[in-house]
Amino acid sequence: MTSAPTSVLLITPARNEAAQLPALLASVSAQTLRPACWVIADDGSTDDTHALASAAAATRPWLRVIRLPPSGARGFGAKARAFQAGLAAAAVTGERFDFIANLDADITLPAHYFSRLALEMNRDPRLGLASGVCWQQVGARRERITISLNHAVGAGQFFRRECFEVVGGYRPVTVGGVD
Repeated sequence: MTSAPTSVLLITPARNEAAQLPALLASVSAQTLRPACWVIADDGSTDDTHALASAAAATRPWLRVIRLPPSGARGFGAKARAFQAGLAAAAVTGERFDFIANLDADITLPAHYFSRLALEMNRDPRLGLASGVCWQQVGARRERITISLNHAVGAGQFFRRECFEVVGGYRPVTVGGVD
């Protein structure tokens, strides 16, 4: 049996996420399947997002940070444009990744998140998009956010590269989600 592909490109669009970024950096760094390349696309932040991400990149050779000019109003269109800029920055390396992941900057992950998604994708070659379940902190407790168990949560989507390419990636829209 041949080994399964495990090369992950992670892109995180971020705007004014300095308060959440340290937890995200720690959780991605602790992954059992760490991304081969992670691009944080700073979408015109006015807080310390860029400085924090750049400091982290200095100690993580697999992390790149790009700074974009402010894109105007916050929304799914801005997120899609930041994601596309991160994708273009990663393409400069010429590396072809097996999986492409989108992760919001205000998310933290269990250490097995990417390895579990890659395992499921490798088990089922028809699976093109997956995500985990999101939990929201409400006071001292956490509540599971469930739209549908058949819905890949936009805050943390994991694509098989071929699927991402076939659907055309994310498109900047003004309503709805990036997907």
